[in-house]
Amino acid sequence: MTRVLWNWGTMGPYHFPRMRELAKRSGVDLLVVERSSRDDHYWERAEKAKFFELVTLSTEPLGQEGRHILAQYGRILQRFQPDVICINGYSDPAASPSFEFAKRNPNCFALLWSETTAFDQKRQWWRECVKSYLLGGCDGKNLQTLLRAFQKYRKRNGPWSLVLVGTGEEESQLRQVAAAQDTCAIHFAGVKQLPELVKYYAFASCFVLPSISEPWGLVVNEAMASGLPMLVSNRCGCATDLVEEGANGFLFDPEDTEAIADVMARISSGRVDLVKVGERSRERIAAFNPSEFARGTVQHIDFLRGTLGKFQRRGLKISWPSYVAASVTKANGQLKENR
Repeated sequence: MTRVLWNWGTMGPYHFPRMRELAKRSGVDLLVVERSSRDDHYWERAEKAKFFELVTLSTEPLGQEGRHILAQYGRILQRFQPDVICINGYSDPAASPSFEFAKRNPNCFALLWSETTAFDQKRQWWRECVKSYLLGGCDGKNLQTLLRAFQKYRKRNGPWSLVLVGTGEEESQLRQVAAAQDTCAIHFAGVKQLPELVKYYAFASCFVLPSISEPWGLVVNEAMASGLPMLVSNRCGCATDLVEEGANGFLFDPEDTEAIADVMARISSGRVDLVKVGERSRERIAAFNPSEFARGTVQHIDFLRGTLGKFQRRGLKISWPSYVAASVTKANGQLKENR
């Protein structure tokens, strides 16, 4: 039995089915720890943990939990004695105590479960600190650019409206930009919980995600499962995996308003079979399901544990922190390992 401790900032609705499927896998004993039960997405928790234990360290808003949760997390590590610790990234407060625990326990390793894209650049700690201070409120979702592109689309006699679902600190600015365009074709729907989102997907003709920075973009999975044609920024981590150019949608440069207006005009021109394109979205996303997530996770963990085991059996000394980067690909029926 492999004891897996999985860290999340908060358990969003999409985490529950993935963790549930992982816990149901044979040979996995799963403990999930969330720093807080409240985040900035305004989600209402509609389900409880099944097949796994969920520990909540704080009910304060995410990012305001306080350092006291680290002592509680340390006690959890000692009680559970995990073989594998999954961490969101170096900035996660759980990272340091997790590394220390793995250092003291040779049979345990910490896995950085983090996402990146080819557009990411090399980072330096001091530069990231300055960026966090100066650019903390930057528009990573790129919605102001989307509004400017939509204005160009409407000036070309584009017939469709734009509906923005959700809220955030920039909503007032976005409303001002929309008001300046003097158009009644932009609608702010506000926060919608999962049962309500179904209606918005059902009445939509396509889905647009214009993000400049998006490690993956699970909202794309949702929209594709709803059978929608996709217009997705090429900066999104999911872009190359989920969007087939011309088959289930189109990619675009999120900083080019003309390019965004072009794909809007193309998808609404009447020359694209929206039903066929939407069906292709549903077909393609079918393989990206919680069961496949669990299967791939277990395969990845088993592979990494076997790799570390080989290092130990060879008598090699690995300095701490040590990093083993492994990619598992199917090539001629064999596993290819990159270290």
